[in-house]
Amino acid sequence: MTPAPGNAAPPPAAITVTEGTRNEHELELERELEEERQLRKAREIRVSELEDENYRLKNVTPRPPRKPAKAPLTFFDVEEASE
Repeated sequence: MTPAPGNAAPPPAAITVTEGTRNEHELELERELEEERQLRKAREIRVSELEDENYRLKNVTPRPPRKPAKAPLTFFDVEEASE
């Protein structure tokens, strides 16, 4: 005798879908996926920071040229200046 169609137990896959239970393999895959997302996010942030720093270093505002340093006065220079 076969059981009546209304009294048949649902297949295991249907129970898993309706209850939303996950096995260890699915949980491990989910953890790996989250780790990869975090690594990718950190990598993109680092690349963005490096691009900003590169732009900043390439676009430095030029400073006005410095005046040449004067040589210190010697004994003879002081006498010439006072005459």
